[in-house]
Amino acid sequence: MWKIGECRAPGLPQKSESEILTASDGNCTGSEEDERPPDLDLIYADLESMRQRLLAIRNTMVRPEPEPCLEIVAYEQAIPFSTKAQRQLMELRRNNCIMKCKIEDMTRHLLNSRQRMKECEARQIHLRKHMEKMSKQLDEFKAFITKAQDNFGICIERFELHKNCFVDIKDFREKVTELMFQMKELLNNKVPKACHKIMRKAIQKESVAMRFFLQALLESVLQYTEYFQRRVSTKTYQSVMSESVSARFPKFVREPPPSLKSQIVNDDEEQEWNTPIRT
Repeated sequence: MWKIGECRAPGLPQKSESEILTASDGNCTGSEEDERPPDLDLIYADLESMRQRLLAIRNTMVRPEPEPCLEIVAYEQAIPFSTKAQRQLMELRRNNCIMKCKIEDMTRHLLNSRQRMKECEARQIHLRKHMEKMSKQLDEFKAFITKAQDNFGICIERFELHKNCFVDIKDFREKVTELMFQMKELLNNKVPKACHKIMRKAIQKESVAMRFFLQALLESVLQYTEYFQRRVSTKTYQSVMSESVSARFPKFVREPPPSLKSQIVNDDEEQEWNTPIRT
């Protein structure tokens, strides 16, 4: 089915062609009684005419630059009634133009050839450097071959020495496994230090507490000793005893506790009241 709307753009089918197409469309969409097969030859002819028209429009819109030699030939054909001198002049111009075109082509070809020659020279230099490098590596390889041939017997001797003296990995693993089993059996009877860590901490705490307790006990003994010295000893004994105690334990000689001090004061007061008054 062909459906073409009305369009007035240049290069598109005209009114007559659109009528033909709409007529063919109408014939295609008619009733079942009037339905007839479309004329394919007519449609192809219309398409060909449209294609030719579009090509003509394209050629008018895009014009390639004409060659000067062809323009000279066209100008020569445009003036057929020219003199012999004019024809010779036109021929010379045409030949000159052809020669110029050939010279330009040859110049372009020469520039391209020079560029390719430069590329070939650069590639040749690169290949020469690569060949020099390969020749050096080949010389090194030849020197290595001679050295390897000289040391081939030494390599065989070393291989035999390693084979006879060194232990196989299977035997080594078996020996190490046996030693580890024996070491484990020996260590089963031993207790590591980590097991006694809690006990050591408890003993340290108990020793610190015992130290403080003994220090407090020594202080209390010293206080009671001072108290009894004040009650039952004489001044000489008291001075000697205090000097000896202060010399032996200078840090622990302190005053008695408040309870003992109040008791000492009360006892002194009672002693003063009980003593007779001298006249």
